[in-house]
Amino acid sequence: MYDRAYHEANRERVNQKHRENYLKHREERNARRRAEYQLQRERILQKQKEDRAPCPLCHLNFRRTYLHQHIALRHQTSNVQSP
Repeated sequence: MYDRAYHEANRERVNQKHRENYLKHREERNARRRAEYQLQRERILQKQKEDRAPCPLCHLNFRRTYLHQHIALRHQTSNVQSP
């Protein structure tokens, strides 16, 4: 968009223009993201339901990404590795 010399010489002006452009088109961008989510909602929720793993200590099922935090908080251990 800008060449390096202009960007370095006018850094604040360039940043301000980017901020203004972002704010100007924010609602359109958010509406597009909401629409894309609605189109893919079922697939996203199904993936979240399937992405589960049992806790090796209490044998309850949690989302795989939360399992490490669960072990650290609930079982007060930080050296147990998640599978």
